[in-house]
Amino acid sequence: MILWTELLRCLNALRPACTRERTFAWLVLVVAGFVARPDLAGVTSFIRAGWLKPSAYRRLLHLFHSPALRLSDLTRLWVRLVLTLFRPVTVGGHIVCLADGWKAPKEGRKMPAVKSLHLESANNTKPAFIMGHSFVTTRPTPSSAPPL
Repeated sequence: MILWTELLRCLNALRPACTRERTFAWLVLVVAGFVARPDLAGVTSFIRAGWLKPSAYRRLLHLFHSPALRLSDLTRLWVRLVLTLFRPVTVGGHIVCLADGWKAPKEGRKMPAVKSLHLESANNTKPAFIMGHSFVTTRPTPSSAPPL
């Protein structure tokens, strides 16, 4: 119970990103779903967790496209929250963000953003190139890093 109480305390810092109280309640529900979901099937996994009715599926999807949840404000508040909860690693006064990239193979060649990707692997059974999506995050530049 302490974990959930602490999570709700942290999520209250994100409240200004929501224009309505109901939107904030859905945001809290989504974050709880990310924490408690049994698999990685997206919004469907929240329903599969057993604590939501299937009729909530479309409402959950709507939250991700709703103008009542201001993404720019949510991002700014999330970064501020993370920087207050955790001590960031800095080098020369700049925040260092570590990230990992991964490549998702795809069957189709005419899908949006599918391209030829090189695989770095010591395993000879894997092909050197695949068709797929590349998901790589970048670290923030000093000019885009939020003020502490």
